[in-house]
Amino acid sequence: MYSLPRKKKIQMRLIDVKRKILGALEDVDGKARESELILSHLYGLDLNQLHLKLFDDVEPSDELDAILSRRTAGEPLEYILGNTVFCGLDFAVSPDCLIPQSDTEVVADEAIAHIKDGQRFIDLCTGSGCIAVVISKKTGAVGTAVDISERALDIAEKNAKINGVSEKIGFVCADILTDTSFFDGEKFDLVVSNPPYVKTADIPSLSSEVRHEPFIALDGGDDGLLFYKRIIDIAPSLMKNDGSLVLEVGCDTSKSVCGLLESNGFEYTVIKDYGNNDRCVFARIDISRRKS
Repeated sequence: MYSLPRKKKIQMRLIDVKRKILGALEDVDGKARESELILSHLYGLDLNQLHLKLFDDVEPSDELDAILSRRTAGEPLEYILGNTVFCGLDFAVSPDCLIPQSDTEVVADEAIAHIKDGQRFIDLCTGSGCIAVVISKKTGAVGTAVDISERALDIAEKNAKINGVSEKIGFVCADILTDTSFFDGEKFDLVVSNPPYVKTADIPSLSSEVRHEPFIALDGGDDGLLFYKRIIDIAPSLMKNDGSLVLEVGCDTSKSVCGLLESNGFEYTVIKDYGNNDRCVFARIDISRRKS
């Protein structure tokens, strides 16, 4: 019985696939970088290999059209590909957690500068676990990572495993706004947090990409300060006498957070991000100075 021969997939050059991606992402900021990330994902090439193989023949990918459809609909590329890079380390991401951003690397770097091997830290609102994982990976410090979302903690635990620090970090599901049992009286050398700090009313006006991220990880209450007020209130109970507090802040919350710190007896320093915006606050307190 005669059967028709199977059609072979038409070969394309890698550069032609890149051009197709760039055309589809014409209105996307950072389309050049995203095109390389998509090509790397599809063909298993690192960025250096991509540049060397641009004129090599490749088979068209059945996955490409689906990726481009989701991306042009506003879904963040990191969620589509399921991973990102933060502080030079690989991280899994999903819509259950915020996507680690390069500006938050300033927070991780500041935390690393104030803790060392053998010391203990606690990461409040850990999300993907990116800050906790980087601290343990780069310093050897032992940590506790807390989040209200069990699904986010699943991702955080996966990231600890990916980066070889599963034995260094304990993961706890708790609502830090109402629960203090998650630390059970333990004192830490460092308290660090990138808490939700977007004003509730501002969330609908955020970009399409950001609005794909979990509402609970964005919502900082009416004034954007809900979590800062709580963290600054409980921090002295969490910190050793010479302990440190490191907080990510937004441009519009920085001054208010500093005011909260000052009124609660903290001394602080504000650190700028790569765009010269207020991004991080480092603080210390003499417990005896805390307001009763």
